[in-house]
Amino acid sequence: MSAAELARQIEVPVNRIAQIINGQRPIATLRLGHRSNTGPEIWLNLQQFYELRRAQAEIGAAVARLPRRNEGRPTTQPGSDREVHPSLR
Repeated sequence: MSAAELARQIEVPVNRIAQIINGQRPIATLRLGHRSNTGPEIWLNLQQFYELRRAQAEIGAAVARLPRRNEGRPTTQPGSDREVHPSLR
């Protein structure tokens, strides 16, 4: 289905669909959910997934170089020889 056909069916301007496709406008979740019989949540999730992937492509390498919380601290608790789970550090 073309962007023009989708726009006509959900009664929005064609340029709005183009902006959605290009990630320049929030998705009209209620209309798209209604039209596709999926509900609005899937469209919100798709938009979030798209935005996250785009951010990872743009700044993911720079973020990966940032230090993590408690980086460089010992991995055992004081008085214990057991390692602490990484999520608890």
